[in-house]
Amino acid sequence: SIIKNAHCWLLDQAPPLPRVPCLAAMGFPCTNLMPLPLLGSAVLTARRTPSLATTTTSSSSSSSGGLARGARGRAVMLPALSARSSPSPSSGDSKDHHDHVAGIGIAESLEGKNFLITGGTGFLAKVLIEKILRANPDVGKIYVMIKAKDAEEAFKRLQTEVVDAELFRCLQEIHGKGFHNFIARKLVPVVGDIKENNLGIAQELAHKIQDEVDIIVNSAGNTTFHERYDVALDINTLGPLRIMSFARRFRRLKLFLHVSTAYVNGQRQGVALEKPFRMGDSIANEILLSSAQCSSEHAANGAALDIEAEIKLAFDLTTKSDDQASRTQQMKDLGLKRANHHGWQDTYVFTKAMGEMVINSMRGEIPVVIIRPSVIESTLRDPFPGWIQGNRMLDPIINLLWKRTDVQLPRRSGLRS
Repeated sequence: SIIKNAHCWLLDQAPPLPRVPCLAAMGFPCTNLMPLPLLGSAVLTARRTPSLATTTTSSSSSSSGGLARGARGRAVMLPALSARSSPSPSSGDSKDHHDHVAGIGIAESLEGKNFLITGGTGFLAKVLIEKILRANPDVGKIYVMIKAKDAEEAFKRLQTEVVDAELFRCLQEIHGKGFHNFIARKLVPVVGDIKENNLGIAQELAHKIQDEVDIIVNSAGNTTFHERYDVALDINTLGPLRIMSFARRFRRLKLFLHVSTAYVNGQRQGVALEKPFRMGDSIANEILLSSAQCSSEHAANGAALDIEAEIKLAFDLTTKSDDQASRTQQMKDLGLKRANHHGWQDTYVFTKAMGEMVINSMRGEIPVVIIRPSVIESTLRDPFPGWIQGNRMLDPIINLLWKRTDVQLPRRSGLRS
């Protein structure tokens, strides 16, 4: 049975407040919520008070887990799954920026704090790691979770894909010959996988992390728009479940920060209030309820989202076809169909939205912040302009303008390198 060995949790949903006036619930001694550069919006769901809260508006393998259905006070069950050189910043710019950060108390609050960061070799995680180490060298350890076959491979990936990246050039200049010793004291590679129970972390190390870590940053995810439905569910929906299940055993956790996407707003039109998703929310249902042509009874019965049923639907299909190519296409088609049915535009944003629902249903007393970035491109100024990883979206233009790299742009657009 697909729900064999499932775990159960009790939903404890609470109504949203209109806004959060400060970051005190996150442990930061400040009085104003500051916007984050290059990020779309943030949804705060800190649980030091028994409420959800929102802050801004915007336009619009084997593993085990459990699932979801629900309304307030109902149990949820999640089943086991198978399967050219850029200029350095001037000292003045760097000082001004540091003074601004320190002025709202964030830098001081991070002193001595230990982190666990998932998706450690990804674009966003690299920027975060570099920023933490440069802005506050007195931070504690940063456990960097990396998918690898063993500790040696994880260490090698941390060194080659993170520490040796051009992004860390300013940090190297600051520490000089002591750079590698500094990195060795601060960064700890962790072999792990969000598709595995207990995140695939060795038991002894898992206990150490649960005893020491103050802040979790979950930046792991699958960003392919039209991914196989089962793959996207396993990573973007059940991945957050496994991480939250792991986090519930922490002794000193002060913040769980989850990176989502602004596009979880799906097919909503106009200006949309950024608010947390509750288990069972459906944008299609929301649109139907607001339609004058449709009765509320029909809308409520016509588009309800049941995450448990969605996962069962996806993983049942994996057993019905022996042809791998055919099954892959069927899974991609199914993901898009189910996303559109519930009011989301693609499999990626649909499964990310369900991941938010799972986090909010499990968080208990854990202070949770969900960040919903829009498209993230290059660094604007800090640590230097124009650093970027990959070659997508506006990347060729950014490389051309800021880094003066010879880039071939599409001729049909009329642009030339």
